[in-house]
Amino acid sequence: MELNHLYGRVKEEYKDSISDYIKKYKASGELMREELMSKEYVSRLTYACIIYLQDATSFLGSPFEIFKEI
Repeated sequence: MELNHLYGRVKEEYKDSISDYIKKYKASGELMREELMSKEYVSRLTYACIIYLQDATSFLGSPFEIFKEI
């Protein structure tokens, strides 16, 4: 079953780094996780969540590239 929320659509190469970020930075990590669990579209993410994703993944390109397409 394919998940519709963004957290379930994170590409394999970023899953571990996002999980590590959530463990290391509890407050911002949980905010990011909650937002990714509640959103279906990258275009709906807040700026703060995108910054957390960039910090977690060290990927500075388009946030669309972090997720699998539906």
